[in-house]
Amino acid sequence: MPPTATRSRRTIKKSGNTTTATTPHGELMLVTPEQATSWLERNTNNRNLRQGLVDTYARDIAQGNWRVTGEAIKFSKDHRILDGQHRLWAVVEANKPITTFVIFGLEDEAQSVMDSGKARTAGDHLRMNGEANPELLAAAGRLGCLVERGLLFGNRAGWNVTKTDIYEWVQDHPSIHRSAQAACGVFRRSGLPPRVIAYLHYRFSLVDADAADEFFERLSTMVGLDYGSPILALASRLRLLGSGDLHNNLPLVIHMVIRAWNAWRQDRKLVKMQMVTRSSPAALPHIV
Repeated sequence: MPPTATRSRRTIKKSGNTTTATTPHGELMLVTPEQATSWLERNTNNRNLRQGLVDTYARDIAQGNWRVTGEAIKFSKDHRILDGQHRLWAVVEANKPITTFVIFGLEDEAQSVMDSGKARTAGDHLRMNGEANPELLAAAGRLGCLVERGLLFGNRAGWNVTKTDIYEWVQDHPSIHRSAQAACGVFRRSGLPPRVIAYLHYRFSLVDADAADEFFERLSTMVGLDYGSPILALASRLRLLGSGDLHNNLPLVIHMVIRAWNAWRQDRKLVKMQMVTRSSPAALPHIV
């Protein structure tokens, strides 16, 4: 059965066999495992379930440590769960009821600004919007924001980019979707972090999409590379760095990849890729 509010003084209208609230309203309710199961059947368009969080909640419930707080389980006007799936799954897992506030009749759009348990990430919002590769899109979008704002070579403590910033960047740069998809394929063999591949493939594609495909294809397969190839020099440097350094030195890695791209595009030989120091670059090279 859909959730109802029998004690509410708010206006309620009937539509067939469904009870629909015309305004948001709340109840302090005893939620049983049976009721939680029924509500979870309507659980669509939520972020991925985090089993560790469910287990933590279930342990508190089973041990009698669950307390009533102001945090509520929230439903849309058509009774879809907007927030609270982890608590409901915990009730089912613990097989024990809890008393909690429940709010009904919210607009669907309210879900994008809700946070419960672990805060929603930009990837969560992209996933709820139906995007493919949401986490990778969000990571590439974050790089895009940092580069455009001149923050990439600054202290990481100053990398202040919000979820809304990232979401809007992805929406404003639609071709990043193709690059994120490409980064999930053979290009991953390059050893570069996927977010770097996606972002730089996008940037290079703005200059020449076919050349961007070829550059990362050759970097990934090492096919057709002669001595003095900038791609070969880049690949050698990436192997020396290892995965840990690649992830910990993103600005410098991106700097090197752009240098290799520029040399390759200009048909210049590059026998050895010099690693720039952390303090030397003030910005990324211009992409040609």
